Amino acid sequence: MINRQTLKGLLIIMLVFGLILITGCPADPVTNIPGTSTDNPDPPVDPDPPVNPVDSAFWFGEIYDQLIIRIGNLSTDDYTGPTGDSMGDIANTAFVCGIINSTWATTIQPVPGTAAQSANSEYLLKMIDNANGNLTSFGTSSYATTQVVDTNAVIQAINALYVPGDKLVTVAHNSDKTAYSPDGINWTAAVLPDSDNWQSVTYGNGQFVTIAYNSDKAAYSTDGITWTAATLPGSANWLSVTYGNGRFVAIAYSSDKTAYSPDGINWTAAVLPVSAAWYSITYGNGKFVAIATGSKAVYSTDGITWTETLSSNANWRSITYGNGKFVAIAYGSRKAVFSIDGITWTEILLPGSAYWYSVTYGNGRFVVTANNSNKAACSIDGINWSAAVLPDSDNWQSVTYGNGKFVTVANNSNRAAYSPDGITWTAVTLPGNDNWKSVTWNNH
Repeated sequence: MINRQTLKGLLIIMLVFGLILITGCPADPVTNIPGTSTDNPDPPVDPDPPVNPVDSAFWFGEIYDQLIIRIGNLSTDDYTGPTGDSMGDIANTAFVCGIINSTWATTIQPVPGTAAQSANSEYLLKMIDNANGNLTSFGTSSYATTQVVDTNAVIQAINALYVPGDKLVTVAHNSDKTAYSPDGINWTAAVLPDSDNWQSVTYGNGQFVTIAYNSDKAAYSTDGITWTAATLPGSANWLSVTYGNGRFVAIAYSSDKTAYSPDGINWTAAVLPVSAAWYSITYGNGKFVAIATGSKAVYSTDGITWTETLSSNANWRSITYGNGKFVAIAYGSRKAVFSIDGITWTEILLPGSAYWYSVTYGNGRFVVTANNSNKAACSIDGINWSAAVLPDSDNWQSVTYGNGKFVTVANNSNRAAYSPDGITWTAVTLPGNDNWKSVTWNNH
């Protein structure tokens, strides 16, 4: 049995030993913080304005100081800079766009004819802003210089500066209804400025934009919740709108009308080469491309001056761009077409005849959904297709990709569905039984 004196001695020994542990193992001093070394005493600053949700612990200056500025005018790939980092090859604009697209499932493309040109810091950051849906302004920061970038810098910057979108938005035809969701599963109702025939919604330059059929109405929103009315240049059957090359472009069904806008607010009229049943427009590979029922297609590098081309004859309903291809699908048949340049088209076949209604690209694959059925299909290359099945037979109208999911919405219904891969789908409920017509994500 331990007596009181012995217990007291043991406690004293334990206390002293504990103090030795505490005082004898100091934390290592904080040293070698990037951007604060003695040879670079001024810590780099965040791009102005600072952008959330970029990790606050990340400084673009670290990349600039350690991976870009050391390159100078060197063109070899075996140089080791003062930081000890091996330099990659000098990156060209095609490499920048390719890494952005493979990392973020976007469709950023270099200006035609510039793919082999060396990329500088300004180009890299502006392309990142573009891929971020202009939610960021890295391209106007002090790091947007003419300093060339190497492949290491490109990969690190793209991995670190991505700002994911946070919202899916859908609009309803013949109503003032809209709804938004962070994940394609949980939806919240919102209200458009007017009850109208809202047909198409897209995102770009920090704005959601929607247009109305048989009307001069448009609306825009920075958050997909609060909307403001805008006016298109004349009443027309506005049916599809997209964003690319710094502008929104809309087309009208059964006419030669088109319109473009830098901000979704102020619109200017333009004219297509021919009047046709224009149904869908997209942007990719430096071109806007639109398709019409019949064999008509048009393309434009600026959304203003257009050139007519021909595709296979069908009831073309929807077009998208991804994986280096434009892909269009036809309503009421098995027909689809693809084109590398938006000019020359090749016919292919979908897994079966259906009222194919919408096509999108994301997560390394194309996905199509059909109206008045439970049919869907997916393809890695836009050429070879596999059938998939939606949760139920419904009037599926529009499909998009965002936040790691394909999402489709149905007309005259409260139905939506989502899928991580375009193959396995799960049904969800929209906030109201309405004519849901179009859905988009705020990062393309």
